[in-house]
Amino acid sequence: MKSLYPISQVNFVPAFFSLRNSLKHLFLLWFISFSVISAFSQGLVFQNARLESGTPGANKAVYRFPNVKTGLDALVTIKGRSDNKVTLSNIDETSTGFQKSFQPKVSYGGGTAPGNASWYMDFDITLVKAGTKTPTKVAEVDATALDIDGNDNKLREFVVFNDPLMVTTEKVSSLKIDENPVIDFDAEDGEPVICGTCKQSSVLVLCSTCSGSGLIKTLVNGILKTNNCSKCNATGKLYSGCGHAYKISNSGTGSGKAYTYYGPTTTFASIDTFATQVMVTGTWADVDQLTFRIGGENLASTSQGGADRMYSIRFKEFRYLGASMLPVKLSDWKAAAEKTGVDRSGLLNWKGIPAVL
Repeated sequence: MKSLYPISQVNFVPAFFSLRNSLKHLFLLWFISFSVISAFSQGLVFQNARLESGTPGANKAVYRFPNVKTGLDALVTIKGRSDNKVTLSNIDETSTGFQKSFQPKVSYGGGTAPGNASWYMDFDITLVKAGTKTPTKVAEVDATALDIDGNDNKLREFVVFNDPLMVTTEKVSSLKIDENPVIDFDAEDGEPVICGTCKQSSVLVLCSTCSGSGLIKTLVNGILKTNNCSKCNATGKLYSGCGHAYKISNSGTGSGKAYTYYGPTTTFASIDTFATQVMVTGTWADVDQLTFRIGGENLASTSQGGADRMYSIRFKEFRYLGASMLPVKLSDWKAAAEKTGVDRSGLLNWKGIPAVL
């Protein structure tokens, strides 16, 4: 459900509507009409990818998906990977799954993962004016990750949604969630990042005071105490150009969190929207760029096959029967009469903010 962000306004004019009814009934009426309209939205269509620049499968390679929406293309860049054992088998698999989804196939170790291995690949998706490289913001982007599963032993997939406004899963879900601060992909991939203090751009280096641990150990009256490093503000990193402590930047438009959804080790036979227990939907507002991390891990101490995984991200909302939502909450709700008599109508104003979990 996407009804809890940012400020919206809806007019109601049915003859049976009465402001004397409870706000609960008012909200129910609005939600039903909203659901019917949005259920038929197409979302973004990812098809016919072609290499735009760079070496196929390498970091910085850019692929163009034309006409993802009227007047819009998508530029998909391989942002980075956990290590050089992670390879791209196919930027968009078309022989299975959903043709309109973004379906990269990522392999680790040639398809066999050693014991306790974890890996990922990052994809940056920029929405641009058709035929150009000009970023173009879209009021709302929904992305549903399908079939986050495993291979019937100890291997499982995962997907990371970074700074979403909201995430939605089935109430009874097979996915496990980890919540972390929003990811600065540029910093992780060694790209220059802008210091929030002096606005200088530089790559990050490890803090020499704490050796990158973010912690300082001191001996006080014979007792060893551990405190946060004041030089790097416990981040373990400094901007190389100015020496200021690193601080993760956040646009403030989303939740300020990164959510990792881990699938079960169970294999689900096909990529199917009936398998809602291994699906998750993220929602972003007023964006032209998103970065997704997709990967897997071997939970066993011995090597496992099946590490050549296909992922399917369908850029379309999905209505779950028993939705469980993070991370926004209703912060304001107002209703007022606009007309009186037989022709009655009401004006509803509402807004949502990121919830504190």
